[in-house]
This record gives sequence, C-alpha cells and structure tokens, in this order.
Amino acid sequence: MSPLVSVVMPAFNAASTVSAAIDSVRFQGIDELELIVVDDGSTDATPAVLDALSMPRLQVLRQTNAGASAARNRGIAAARGRYLAFLDADDVWLAGKLQAQIEALAGQPGAQVAYGWVNFVDDDGRFVHRDRRPALDGDIYAALLQQNFIASGSNILVTRAALDHVGGFDESLRGVEDWELNTRLAARFEFVHVPRVVTHYRKTDDSLSSDVALMEQAFLVARAKVFDAAPPQHRHLAGVCTASFYHYLAMRFMQTGGWRRAPTKALRLLKTSWSAAPGGNRRVLKALNPLGPLRYAARRRRPRTHT
Repeated sequence: MSPLVSVVMPAFNAASTVSAAIDSVRFQGIDELELIVVDDGSTDATPAVLDALSMPRLQVLRQTNAGASAARNRGIAAARGRYLAFLDADDVWLAGKLQAQIEALAGQPGAQVAYGWVNFVDDDGRFVHRDRRPALDGDIYAALLQQNFIASGSNILVTRAALDHVGGFDESLRGVEDWELNTRLAARFEFVHVPRVVTHYRKTDDSLSSDVALMEQAFLVARAKVFDAAPPQHRHLAGVCTASFYHYLAMRFMQTGGWRRAPTKALRLLKTSWSAAPGGNRRVLKALNPLGPLRYAARRRRPRTHT
C-alpha cells in the first residue's frame, strides 16, 4: 500500500544534526509515512549515522555531491506518497506539523500546498528570531513574488499531483530554490496556511544561508527565471522582491559579524535594498540601528525556547 506522506530529506555533512531531524519526522505520529534520506556525497560521519538508524519505512539513497535540489529530486523520483514534504537535515519539525497541514488542505479543497510558521534557531537549537507569521490563503502568487514569506524549504506540504504538474526543484540553483519552486506552484495552485509554528529552521554562521555571495548569485538567477515566467501585470514587483531579498542578505551578513569585517559590503547590500523599491527604506533605516546586531547576538546567548 502506498504511504500517505513521503518525506524527502537531503543530507550533506549533517552528522551532528540528521538524527534530530529524523526524530522529528518519527514523532509526527503518522503511520502511513515514508522517509527518504538522500545522502548527497557526505564526507563526514553522515553515512555511518544513517546506517545505524532503525526506522520503519526509512530509505537511504546515496549519490555523489550534486546539491540539495538534485538530492530532493532524487528523493521525489523514489517517493510514493499522495503528499510530499521536504525537511533539510539540519532543521526539525514540531510535533503535529504534518497532520495540521493535511487537515488544512482538507479544509480548503481548492488548495494544493500548505505552509506554516517558522522559528529561526542557532547551532544549538536556541531561538534567534521568528518569521513574519504570514496568514495568506488562496492565490498567494503576487505576495510570494514580493517576498519569500514561507521562509524555509522545510515548511511546505504539497500534493503529488501539484508537484508533478510544475516539476521538481531547479538543479541549476544553489540557493533560494525553494522560493523559485513555490512561485511556480503559486502561479497555478492555491495555498493554505497553518497558524502555528511548524518548523525550526537552523541558520548557522557557516550554513549556505550565511554565504552572502553565493546566495546573491543564486537569487539573481532565480529572480530572472521567476519574473520572466510572470505575467506582465506582475513584473513591476521585481523591485519590491529585490529590496526585500537584499535587506535579508544585509541582515544575515551583519548578524554573522559582517558589519565589523566588511562594512563596505554591508552598506552595498543595504544600498541595493534602498534603491530597489521605495518601500524598502524603512527596513534599511531599521537595519542601520547599531543595536540591531547586538540584540541578535544577545538572543543567541540566551537559553530560551519559543513557539
């Protein structure tokens, strides 16, 4: 019998976090579930950690390193579930995440994708900051063109039919590939939100999301693809999208000490955000508050949890 949900987990050098990620899948309480972990050419102890695990309906696939998008697509090809969900090997789900999203889709029959809220955590799983708590349902395409408010590739639950319709992840992207996929889904299908935190998204100083140059390059490629595919009435949103993303990049750069290491680079990111769209100006002024990075650092040192 085919499972109800297939969970696809790309893993690269994730020996210290993959067990916690898998446990968060195990504790979802859904019997009709398969987990497909794709080891994307890890060179640390990840293969040994995976070999030592015992879990019903766990499948481990291995490939030479090709990136997270290729690993997810490998898992998608092997998946048999009616729904698909994605969980990066350094993130964790909160209990009941999948069930809440399945129920949300059932409650809005036109919807094909469900998402929830995200808390950002540090290396040790401590709360750093929350997302914007989006609450948009139905046609979210224009809103998603302006900002990636879904926040994490570990967030959504999507029907197999919808994913097959738009295709998988773009393997040419080494960043923001989740946003690019979600825009393709939103262009054709309705979304529904779950008003609760469902994912803890780990943002470490050495993670992909902290590699500003790589993220900037990936965003520029993705933005061109997304807005080339957008109808003419939405293409003016490219400026708002750019302002939002460069503000995000600037904040990540400063949060990881970039303001002290390379102030000129931080100012360039903020200037790009400022000039891309008038609406970005207030965000930039807030980012220039010197207490912002200090507050972030203080939160990282504080042992606390949030929901």
